Amino acid sequence: MKRVLVISLALALGLARTAAFCQDLSTTTRPSPELAYLKLLTLFPEDKDSLGLDYSSRPDAPRLPQPMTYGLVLSAECLRQRHQANPESKRRIQNCVAWLLDNSDLDRDGLPGWGVPEAWDAFNDGSVNPPNHEYTITTAFVMQGLMDALVCPGVLSPKKLARTRKILKETALSWISQLWTEGTDEGFFQYSAGANDRYFVINASAMFLGVLSRLLDEQPGLFGTGERESLSRIVDLAARGVVKEAQIRDAGPFWKYYRFIRDPSRDGLNDLCHHGFVIWGMELYRKHRGQAQFAWSTDQSIRSIDAFFKGDAIMAFPQDVDYAQEKDRKKFTEMPSPLWGTGMMLAIYGAYSKPQQAERCFRIIDEQYGPFSQPTSSPHSAPKSQQRCLQRMNAFLLWGIAYSAFR
Repeated sequence: MKRVLVISLALALGLARTAAFCQDLSTTTRPSPELAYLKLLTLFPEDKDSLGLDYSSRPDAPRLPQPMTYGLVLSAECLRQRHQANPESKRRIQNCVAWLLDNSDLDRDGLPGWGVPEAWDAFNDGSVNPPNHEYTITTAFVMQGLMDALVCPGVLSPKKLARTRKILKETALSWISQLWTEGTDEGFFQYSAGANDRYFVINASAMFLGVLSRLLDEQPGLFGTGERESLSRIVDLAARGVVKEAQIRDAGPFWKYYRFIRDPSRDGLNDLCHHGFVIWGMELYRKHRGQAQFAWSTDQSIRSIDAFFKGDAIMAFPQDVDYAQEKDRKKFTEMPSPLWGTGMMLAIYGAYSKPQQAERCFRIIDEQYGPFSQPTSSPHSAPKSQQRCLQRMNAFLLWGIAYSAFR
């Protein structure tokens, strides 16, 4: 009888330990941001010529290097390196910088900048830009990555630092001379250098003006007095242009995709990722220059991102408005965000110290787009044809996670 009692007690104790272990396991199956980052990083080879290779819109096309992927991985690894120096991040930073500097004018048109490796009709108007044509938004993200490398101590050689500063200066001056459109007390940076792309695409102009503001602030000796004055004046006018286009709602500031001069009905709506570009760029401007008057606060900027949550989903479009008048109402009320929008959301929440929102976003990504070692471009509930993930999307997620993992 005593032996039976001992066995029973041992069995009960074992079951209790098993239950406790299972309970612990259920609460720890979600990886930490640091582990998620390292899992995702394995998708990006260290080799500088392979790191940014990506598929195009056609599954049968060869993989080609995407400058934006290099810029985002560079920014992410700079955050990791500054948090805790390590040889892998140092190598990756050096490789990214080397590739971007060596490929700063891939179309050989004399304009420094970065774009996409494919021919592209950005506005579906029949005007196709050639491969490696420079785009303002891509160039902004690459410049941001290069600036991150400049403030990452002990990584770049003096020669590479000087060359990086030179390219940043040349790009900034080229953009204000060739891609700037000025109006009355406002202006904008054009979508690209193409003759048919001279539109005020608000997210691209906002991101670029924010990056220029940071460049002027962090590298004060880079420009001569006259150059600084010209850049500062143009950046302020560009900021006023974005402020003028803002629609202030209870949830915060919002913008249309662009101001289409010839046909206002085509001005479109911003999805999460492009809305995030505007917020990121304008908050960079507020931090590094801030001469233009805003009609909203930083808290309102970040709160506008909250409008893209809908229960346990991250939506492509804000959910604080009624889309009854839109032709495709279902698209605006039911379409989940692609992965790059969730990465942009995570970056903003991490950068601006919103841990609760960041955790909510991270959890949804893990549950609906994961695993982090091989994420999907859309939630698992979407058709399989919509789940194929491009490296550019993975790079946005990597950058976003870095702001939670390495702050």
